[in-house]
Amino acid sequence: MNEIELLAATGTVEPGDPDVIARARAALEAALEAESPSPVVRRLPRRTALGVAALVSTAAAVLLATGVVPLGGGQPPAEAAGLVMLARVASGRPAVLPPGPGQYQYTESRNDYRDCTVPDAGAGAGYCYDVPSDRQIWIGPDGSGRLLQSEGTPVFTDAADRAAWVKAGSQPVSTVPSDTTFGPGGLSDGPGSLAGLPTDPTALAALVSARKIEGGPPGPGEDFTQVGDLLRETDASPALRAALFTVAGRIPGVTVLGTVTDHAGRPGLGVAFGETAPTGTLYVFDPTTAALLGEEELDHGTPAPTGWAVYLSSGVVDSLSATPTGSAPPAPAVSVTCPAGPDQPCRFAGG
Repeated sequence: MNEIELLAATGTVEPGDPDVIARARAALEAALEAESPSPVVRRLPRRTALGVAALVSTAAAVLLATGVVPLGGGQPPAEAAGLVMLARVASGRPAVLPPGPGQYQYTESRNDYRDCTVPDAGAGAGYCYDVPSDRQIWIGPDGSGRLLQSEGTPVFTDAADRAAWVKAGSQPVSTVPSDTTFGPGGLSDGPGSLAGLPTDPTALAALVSARKIEGGPPGPGEDFTQVGDLLRETDASPALRAALFTVAGRIPGVTVLGTVTDHAGRPGLGVAFGETAPTGTLYVFDPTTAALLGEEELDHGTPAPTGWAVYLSSGVVDSLSATPTGSAPPAPAVSVTCPAGPDQPCRFAGG
């Protein structure tokens, strides 16, 4: 079954001429590449020279020319057009078997998150600082695994935060690396648990919005977050990934931003929720593979993001020390072991 037949079977799109679709797909990807911002840009811009209107009009024209339109017919909504394109690309990717016994789904990422203090009454203003981190995670079929994190030097967000820190007594904000191992179910239900999810977008959207896959508050913002959760650090099949992009395209408030650059300097297609709200989430996808390149927490009240991540390497490996390109670095001085069960305490060693 080719990618067009697969999408038609899952109810994602109406079938079109495969030759025309292939040519249109190539033209769209070339347009994205031609309009990519300079590689010297190192943070995710809110919008780029390509612009929302240019991207979605190109994508819509491609979909209309090929006969690929959302179910229900008519012109595809502008924000759905880019996501239909990603769904089509995802469905054509080769399937990868989930980890078997003794194997693990491995992902390496680079992250930056914001930590803020909330002082006691009368202690002065709180302060925030950003913490860079390198993260490696191994997840086994039973949800066991390992999380290895090495954190860099925290950076105060601005002079006012540093001044508040000094006024509060200049408490240490340094961090230490950690190496945590988890028993069965400690990290997740296991990568293979995704195999039972439906690939029909309507059925999948119902499970997401009803919080049957993950818990969480109601609302479209959480729907968008959970779509990202199912695409990140998982072995989601091509059909499931295609369905997830279709689900995202149906969430109210989702915006296709055009070409953006992630924090590793890689251009991709930006898809956001809450672009006009005080806070939101931005995902960046490779338009040629539909892989998740990076993400960012949007806070329109500040000039810088409150947190971001880029995904650098992933694959199935044969041990808790293996990576797709070799071996993981030695364990840091502080290690933690967390047995299965929420009422069992973690054990610390070293330090």
